[in-house]
Amino acid sequence: APFLASEPPWRGLFWDLARQDAAALPGAIALRRTLAGKQYGMTDIAVSDRSLLSAALSAGLNSEAAALANDLWAANGGKLPAANRQNLLRNGSFAGAEGLPPFDWTVTSRAEYGGYIDEGRGILEISALSGVGGAVASQMVALEPGRYRLTAALDGAPGTTTPDVVVRLS
Repeated sequence: APFLASEPPWRGLFWDLARQDAAALPGAIALRRTLAGKQYGMTDIAVSDRSLLSAALSAGLNSEAAALANDLWAANGGKLPAANRQNLLRNGSFAGAEGLPPFDWTVTSRAEYGGYIDEGRGILEISALSGVGGAVASQMVALEPGRYRLTAALDGAPGTTTPDVVVRLS
């Protein structure tokens, strides 16, 4: 850990190789969690962190990936709103840009449709051509067995019809 904490020039290559080796992934996640702690203070969320999370999820290391994401959020002083019992979504108020997808919002834009988070207004802005559809925003959430209520608000542009919006839980 001390070698990586000193930010050597090969640090990016190290993380690239670690995420490509399934046997190394659990150790790489544990190392990154250690580096995000107070002793080393490597709290900046980097592209390599997103890649490491993606590789961990692809390898089925969901709990480990979630723990790393939580550690990085905590190390960043809670810049991204944490989930809680009333709102299980991270950043459900859209107060911040994308943080650590898929544990925070993954926002998609294509030629026919897209979205972006307007932090100033605290909204997810969606635009689409008539008759097209697709996933604009998603977030992975771990739920305990129980009953839940999903609420959302939809506001169309003046002079437009309210579009059909589909929410899929899977």
